[in-house]
Amino acid sequence: MTCIADGALLGFMRTAELYALLGNALDNAIEAVRGVPEDAGRSIEVSISQKGAMALIHVEDSFAGALEFEDGLPPSTKGDPLNHGYGMRSMRMTVERYGGMLSAGAHERTFFLNMLIPLQE
Repeated sequence: MTCIADGALLGFMRTAELYALLGNALDNAIEAVRGVPEDAGRSIEVSISQKGAMALIHVEDSFAGALEFEDGLPPSTKGDPLNHGYGMRSMRMTVERYGGMLSAGAHERTFFLNMLIPLQE
């Protein structure tokens, strides 16, 4: 895992919301990487940086198998939709509450998550 983060950029966010955003993102990445064989190259990358007037939280991880998206987000893989699958939607709602946007995608065997949040004083 590699992490390069300017945490001061997110100082305007409520602590619980910041923990939930990063906790969900890291939990999802760790779960995905566990499905990758050790000799196939497991990786998780996290960065928090400034892009113009926005804070960018970028999380990238390797994954195995197929990945499909519903409403722009990957569905839960836990097989229990009544008790799982709210993390990504909750993350999107939190980012949108701050006037930002969340996007997710995949390229080959790499999943990426971007959260752009306008900087606030």
